[in-house]
Amino acid sequence: MGIYKGKVEELMHRFLRGLYGGGLDSVLDLLYTDIVWIRDDYEFFIIGAERVCRMTPMEENECGLMGEEYIVVYEGNENCIIAGKILIGSNSCGQDSEGLLYHVTAFWTGLNQKPLLRHIHLSRIGNRFLLPEVFSKKHKMVFQYEVKDRENNTYCLRDVDILYIESQKNYLIWHCRKYNLTIRGTMSYYQERMSPSFIRIHKSYLVNISYVVKINRCFLKMKNGDEIQIPVKKYRQVKERILERPDLVGKVWQKDSMRDVTNQCEASKLY
Repeated sequence: MGIYKGKVEELMHRFLRGLYGGGLDSVLDLLYTDIVWIRDDYEFFIIGAERVCRMTPMEENECGLMGEEYIVVYEGNENCIIAGKILIGSNSCGQDSEGLLYHVTAFWTGLNQKPLLRHIHLSRIGNRFLLPEVFSKKHKMVFQYEVKDRENNTYCLRDVDILYIESQKNYLIWHCRKYNLTIRGTMSYYQERMSPSFIRIHKSYLVNISYVVKINRCFLKMKNGDEIQIPVKKYRQVKERILERPDLVGKVWQKDSMRDVTNQCEASKLY
């Protein structure tokens, strides 16, 4: 998988968030020195990271990244091509908000084992669009959490990327589908900020119930095979929390997962 390790969508998100509202200076480290930025049917282009960072591409009152959707066209050891569409609108956007739709194509290349953006092309599509008109439900507001590991690398994550979070002293281990991250932080801080897909089953574990495939009086079993112990005194509370959200249980993996896990909860008995 080379230097990208399946994270090129995260790199695109960081760059575009900086481009539209966050300030490109914050993502200067992602840009190749001689980056070429092409706009609007190749009629306008800029060469050089410093010049790109001085540009303000937003149109009036357009200041936020509302939604994004990508496909990785090619991913090699050092080079990667990614294409997609983005919707740009107000930072206070909602489902009924309109935004400007752009096609985006980007070429990333490696320099000293670090991925850098070499070419970027943005092309506006038509008039204004509503968020639900552009993206399927699974791609709306794609990235929800931004965390930094101990090496200060930034990761942009969605609920669907995270199986569970484990606390170990002053660190949190984020067990994700493609990799694990170790970051500084407290469980209580993230518990308040995670979506309803996550429940606290133990002082040391915050679990995404979309990935729960089995539950009994002693443990939860996750889709990746990990088993997480449930304290005896919290079993009833955890079971009730899961049964409160049958719309979430196992939805990531298969249609029958919700019924399977719910039946296992109802069949389990306390003695």
